Amino acid sequence: MSATVTIPNQTLLLKWKRNIVNQPLGWQTQVCDDFAYYTPDVATNYAPKYNINAPVELAPGASLTFSLHILPMGAAGRGVYEIPFSLTKSPDKTIGTLILTANVEDADKEFSKASLRLFPNPAIDYFEITPNAPVDEIILYNMIGKRIRTFDASQNNRYDISDIPAGLYLVSLINEKRGVLKTLRLNKRTLRP
Repeated sequence: MSATVTIPNQTLLLKWKRNIVNQPLGWQTQVCDDFAYYTPDVATNYAPKYNINAPVELAPGASLTFSLHILPMGAAGRGVYEIPFSLTKSPDKTIGTLILTANVEDADKEFSKASLRLFPNPAIDYFEITPNAPVDEIILYNMIGKRIRTFDASQNNRYDISDIPAGLYLVSLINEKRGVLKTLRLNKRTLRP
């Protein structure tokens, strides 16, 4: 799930906070903004008390794409999430709230190509595949089709891309018996200065 916000007139430093209103046991969520990807245990981009200081800087007229990755981990149910936004100079004053609802009706654990996901995306240092049980090999290509890297797939593995240049890449997920299961696009970014 993602949303795009455009801000006029002035540069803003935004704080967001992920609030889980309701979700089934076992579900995980991960937040990604235009500048960083956050692991499931990080619920905000700005909490100086806890040494979290990564506000989203938006110049006049700029836009932000904000994503909430929901990983149901095979459990059916309904999740409801609120993402309030505020300015870092007034972090307790909400200027807008994004409300997201996710429904998973079929918790069948049988493999589906459509269920294969790549995250974080955009990625900085690594990416993961979920669910990765049917994937045996991962091949990373640049946008003109040149093979950049090959990974042997394994459960709960992170695939290191920290040394490749920023840009768009194609990620092919291969199964030894079925061939190419799915090809996904990966946006590789670098850390903000």
